[in-house]
Amino acid sequence: MKSMTIAICDPIEEDALLLKGLLKKLLPEMRAEIFSTGEQLLEKIERQTGTFAIAFLEIQLPGIGGIEVAKAIRGKDLLIPIIFTTNDNSYYREAFDVLAFQYLLKPVKHKTVEQSLRPLKLWWKEKTKNMLYFRYRSQTHILELSQISYISSSLHTVNFHLTNGEIVHCRGKLNDFEEQLRNTDFLRCHQSFFVNMREVTSMKVDCFKIKDEVIPISRSYAKETQLRYKRYLNAEPRSDLRS
Repeated sequence: MKSMTIAICDPIEEDALLLKGLLKKLLPEMRAEIFSTGEQLLEKIERQTGTFAIAFLEIQLPGIGGIEVAKAIRGKDLLIPIIFTTNDNSYYREAFDVLAFQYLLKPVKHKTVEQSLRPLKLWWKEKTKNMLYFRYRSQTHILELSQISYISSSLHTVNFHLTNGEIVHCRGKLNDFEEQLRNTDFLRCHQSFFVNMREVTSMKVDCFKIKDEVIPISRSYAKETQLRYKRYLNAEPRSDLRS
C-alpha cells in the first residue's frame, strides 16, 4: 500500500501529538502534518498538488471553525475522508452536512481510531492504484494518472505534463517512478519519456503525438514500444485515434 499523508488540525498540541502517535502505531508508513489553525491547513491544501489522504479536524478551532474548514475542503475535494475529533458532541448534524466520515469524542482511543482506519485503509489501497505520488520541497504531491499526458526528465528534474496544460516538477529521474507506473497505461518510449497511451493521438515509427506535442521514440525502446502499443490498441480500441 502506498504511504499516506494525514492532516491533523488541532490547537491543543497534546491532543494532536497523542493522535499522531496512535496513527503511527496503526499506519507505520504514514506521515502526519499538524496544524494549529484551520487557516494553516487550508493554505497548505491550496498550495500543494493533491490533498491529504485523511483530515482529522478539531471542531473548536481559533479563527475559522472546524465545520467551516470542512466546508472549504469539500469545495476542493468531495472524497477526502474527514474525521472530527472534539470534546463537544453537539455538532453531529453539521458534521453530517459536510459528509464527515467519523466523529470521535476526545480523548481519542486506540480502538476507535483503529476501527475508523480499517475501511479507510482498503479505500486508500484501491484509490492509489491509479495515483502517482512523490515528495518535493517537503510536500507530498499526489497526481491521478488520468491527469498526466506524458512525463519527461532533464537535468535531474522530472516533469509531469498534465492534460490541462500545467507542468508539475520534482527532483529525480524517471527510474524513480517505474515501479509506480508498472501495469498502468504508461509506456516508456525513451530514456527521458513516458507517455500515457490513453492520451496518444497518433504514432509514427520514431515518435508519438499527443495533440501538438511530439514525444520521441528512441531506437533502444522502439521494438518494445511498438509491441506494447499494439497490444494496448487491440485491448482497448480508440475511435478518436488519428493515423
